[in-house]
Amino acid sequence: GVFSALDFGQLTALLAAADFYWGADTAPSHMAAALGCRMLVEFGPSRASHWYPLGERAEFVEHPCACQAAKDNTCPRGVPARCLVQAGPGRAREWLARCA
Repeated sequence: GVFSALDFGQLTALLAAADFYWGADTAPSHMAAALGCRMLVEFGPSRASHWYPLGERAEFVEHPCACQAAKDNTCPRGVPARCLVQAGPGRAREWLARCA
């Protein structure tokens, strides 16, 4: 992804300049929250109840995921977060339209 090509300072500058942020529950999401970004965060293997709130300008969607039964709320190594892949762009598409 684009974030893997950026160093910490570059990612911070990109997020600080962004009008909004949309992504999964990852370190960049928490960085965007710390910077006060308007954001939509999609939770799948991780639970929103554990990692939310992210900030006043944050909204979230939680997708049911079989991996949530795992002790650390992550899918096993090599297993994609099918819950996020299968969710499709529905809620995100609506949210992005409101941000425009």
